[in-house]
Amino acid sequence: MRLGDYLVQRKVLSAHQILKALAEQRRRRKFLPLLLVDLGALEDHRALSFCSQADEQGEDFLDVLLQENFISQEQCHIIRETWMRSGPPLGRLLVELGFMDEATRQELLDEFEAEKSLEANLAALL
Repeated sequence: MRLGDYLVQRKVLSAHQILKALAEQRRRRKFLPLLLVDLGALEDHRALSFCSQADEQGEDFLDVLLQENFISQEQCHIIRETWMRSGPPLGRLLVELGFMDEATRQELLDEFEAEKSLEANLAALL
């Protein structure tokens, strides 16, 4: 279960509030070519070249990297997952947007993590 689902299920926030926070999180994600440059995985001039190529072909940046054999399918998956996490954490955005205060966020996050841990331990036993 994800944090947003947990908060809606507990009736702490509405689904609409979570959706607004997720939209903001996506808006703040780092530009993928720049993220790869910042991580040292790609030189800036090559990132710009691949960016231009993707734009000219009307393709996704990662698809161009795959076509050019610059990355493998597995690396593509890892990069995409890293990029998805590059936005600010949902809990921080919920506080920034005024949907909850910091103390409540921390308390709910601790509860959420404890429940996730319990679920994982139960799953391991079965």
